[in-house]
This record gives sequence, structure tokens and C-alpha cells, in this order.
Amino acid sequence: MKTKIKLFSDVPINILIIPVLVVFLFLSAVSMFYKNNDLTFYSIYSFYSLAKAETMAAFNWTNFGQNIPGLKEINGFLYPLMVSLLIKIVGKLNIVPVLYVFSFFVMLLISTVFYKIANDFWRDKFAILATLFFIISAPVALAVFSGSDAILILFLFVLNTYYIYFHASKKDYTAAFILSILLLFTNYTGIIFGLTSLCYLILSLNERKLKDDYLKKILLFLSCFILFCIVFCGYVFIGNITPSFIEENVLSNTKTFFVNTFFKDGFLWSKIMPPFFSIFFFISLYMRYANEIKERKISFTTYIFLISLASFVMEFFAIFSTKTDTILFLAPFFFLFIFAGMDGIFYLTELLQSKNPVFSKNNLLLGLILFAILYNIFWTFTLTIEKYNMVRYHHSNMYVGRFYEK
Repeated sequence: MKTKIKLFSDVPINILIIPVLVVFLFLSAVSMFYKNNDLTFYSIYSFYSLAKAETMAAFNWTNFGQNIPGLKEINGFLYPLMVSLLIKIVGKLNIVPVLYVFSFFVMLLISTVFYKIANDFWRDKFAILATLFFIISAPVALAVFSGSDAILILFLFVLNTYYIYFHASKKDYTAAFILSILLLFTNYTGIIFGLTSLCYLILSLNERKLKDDYLKKILLFLSCFILFCIVFCGYVFIGNITPSFIEENVLSNTKTFFVNTFFKDGFLWSKIMPPFFSIFFFISLYMRYANEIKERKISFTTYIFLISLASFVMEFFAIFSTKTDTILFLAPFFFLFIFAGMDGIFYLTELLQSKNPVFSKNNLLLGLILFAILYNIFWTFTLTIEKYNMVRYHHSNMYVGRFYEK
């Protein structure tokens, strides 16, 4: 008999709702400050998606707004289609506040999933602190309240992760397959996350067949997977390689190379997360995946590893685009990045724990997590102000003006 796992069972929802509400109020206040007391979104690409949705609603879905600009990695089809239904119900002038309220519940849901997985994985009272760190992280908060396709992609991805963690491990793949396929209809980066999830599910289904020559088969699969990601991301972020592109691209014009020269936001040494946190992420991913190879198995760590590889390639190719915004297409990765980073902290404290009561596991773990949380608050505040400064540059844009009274 299968054990039923309920999403909201054993979740301290009353505790989680407080930081989610604080993030919601903070971003709303910053938004209204830059838009003369009107709620708005920091990215023009959000309004491109809303403009497509408004066009669909206005023409009863006979016109899908093909002439409205956008980026392949950020703007897609499924999100504007769903928003167009909302516009039919609430009207285009009310859609921005409605999306803020909707985003609040999305944030609460994905935070619940994070806590649920963290609590099951670590069986530790500090899971609630790890979830707090997740909620106040800049790439998560800014993506959820961006008003862009990132809301839908993150929602689908996190639900998919929930079913992969709790159900795929018990050989129940139905929900995970459905959600992975839905991701294919979002945008081009959603396609990458969806295909990566499908690859993991196929590996999990064939785990027994991989036991013989495990290392050889896994290396062959990873080589093909990375090659696919390179070709696909090249198409998304570069398109056509012309002589002018080679002359003007960021790598050829850079004299001094830093981490963010090769990755849009520094990737593991991130510009949108506390930089030291990547060390804990690496500790977790390396140690757990090395153990997985040793035991010749396919587990949740494989899923994290595949998503990390795909995100690694996306971050590299994103440097060739001067217009893109990492937060609006890479938010799903940060769900797993934060989870693995926190796992690295737990793993490190296990190694460093001592019989000394002052240098105990609990004291060290609490200190590291609290330091990470405080650092994250500073990072989120700084990045939020930087992003919403963009409002003043596009508030008069024709696509933004559609959603406000003149």
C-alpha cells in the first residue's frame, strides 16, 4: 500500500506566511515608490508578456501578439495565454494588482514545497531557517513578483520538483511527466528545464539497466546532454553567428576577465546571491553525487546535478545577450541551488562538530545559517533597489501604458 504524502501536512504555515508577507509588502512598497503609488513590475519584458495577453483577450485569441517584442529565453506563450483569461475577468487596468496577489500565493506555495523537502531531507529543526533563507533570497523574490513568465515557470518547476522528490522515488512518475511536459510550452528556457526533468525521469525509470557499466553509460549520457544544452542555448542566446557578432561580443572586447565575464551573473560565484554560499553548494553537490556514482544509483541528487549543468550552460551563453535578465529565466535553478547550499552547511557542520559544548553542531549550524540570512537580507535589498530603478526608464513605454489610466 502506497503512503500518501500531503503537501500541506506537517507544515508550519502560520510561520511561513509571515516572511512571505514581509517580502510581498516590501516589494509592493518599492514598486509603488518608483511608480507614483501604482503597483508595477521592474522589467519591461514583463509588460511585453502582459501586452501579448491583452492582445489575445482583446481579439478573442485570434491574434497572439506576434509583433510585440520579447526575448526567447524570457517571453513565451503559455503565461500570456493564462493571463489573457484573467484580463477577460478583471480587466487590463486591474491585472497588475491581481498578479501581485497571485504571486503572493505562488510564493507561499513554493516556500511550502521547499520546507516540505528540506524537513524530510534533513529531519532537523533548522529546516524552517533554511526556508526563511529561501524566501528572502533576491532571485526567488524578484522572480515570483516579476509579473513575467518566470512566475509560471517557477510554479511548474517547483511542483515538478515536489513530485520528483516524493513520488518519483517511489516509482510514481505520472504527475512529474505531466508537469515536465507543461514546462515545454512556456518559453525556451522552460523547454530546457522541462527536457532536463524528462531526462532525469527516463534515467530513473531505467535505473536497473544502468547498473552494468554504470560509469560508462552515465558519462555518455552526460556528454550528449551537455552537447544538447550547448546547441540549444547557442540558438536561444546567440542565433546567428556573424562577423559583426564576433567583433562585438563581450569576450572579444574584455581585457580583464572575472567570473562574471564567463557567466552572466557569476553563476556559482553569484552576483545575485551571497558569494560564499556557492562553497556550500559545491560541497553538497560534489560529496553527494560522488557517493551516488559509487553506489550506482539515480536519486534526487542526480536531478540537482542535471539542472545545475543545464543552468551552467545557460549562464555562459547569456553573456552574449546584452538585454537578458538572469532572474527572469534562471529562477528555477536557484530553488535547487539554495537547497543544496543549505545541505552543504548541514554537511559541513557534521564534519566539524566537536565535543566542545561551545563548538557544538547546533551552535555552528545556527551561526552559519543566521549569517547567511543576514547577508541575504542585505543582498535582496540592494538588488531590489537596483532592479526597480529601471521603472523610471520604461514607465512611458507604450506597452506599459496599456495597463494604467492616463
